[in-house]
Amino acid sequence: MFLVARAENFARSNKLSLISLSPNASGSGVFTVASPNSNVDRVLTLPDETGTVLTTAGVPTSAMPAGSVLQVVQVYSTTQVSVSGTNVSIGLSKAITVQANSKVLVMSNYGWFNDGSAGTWSNAGTSRLFQGVTTLAETEHNGTITGEAAAWQISCNYLTASLTAGTYTFEVKHSRTVGGTHVCMRDGRIGTLTLMEVAA
Repeated sequence: MFLVARAENFARSNKLSLISLSPNASGSGVFTVASPNSNVDRVLTLPDETGTVLTTAGVPTSAMPAGSVLQVVQVYSTTQVSVSGTNVSIGLSKAITVQANSKVLVMSNYGWFNDGSAGTWSNAGTSRLFQGVTTLAETEHNGTITGEAAAWQISCNYLTASLTAGTYTFEVKHSRTVGGTHVCMRDGRIGTLTLMEVAA
């Protein structure tokens, strides 16, 4: 401690910066700073800021800047589901475990087919994103159809607010508003629900 105090006094009196090594009282491991086998003099300049040293072991998620994608999970389904009501589950549900303050970008995409009658008729369907029982977002398609059938591709996206650490489940539900029975993922077509954890 005496040598450290003298070094601090010398540095301050000569307007020099100090490098301080702070041991962790709870740890028992020994950290060694090893010099490489080199005959060349080199200088490593430390940045004038607070931060975490990055290593070849990878960047910890806590050190990722805002907007970074921390993880991506996805569920897909090719199971055909007939919908004749409101907010019907179509097999696109996925949970994600996030760290504190992260946001989740929720993205869904699937197709639906509607058998109708000949001539001109009305058709409408709605895709909704849910977190538990809460509706996050919805996309609606409606229009007048001429013919006996219509097929549509529908997407719905939503970015949550910052979340507390934990596991969250998101789900896509489809509603038939007008027209005949809606058939989602008809004949094995793929529907997807993708969740991206985003650093806030």
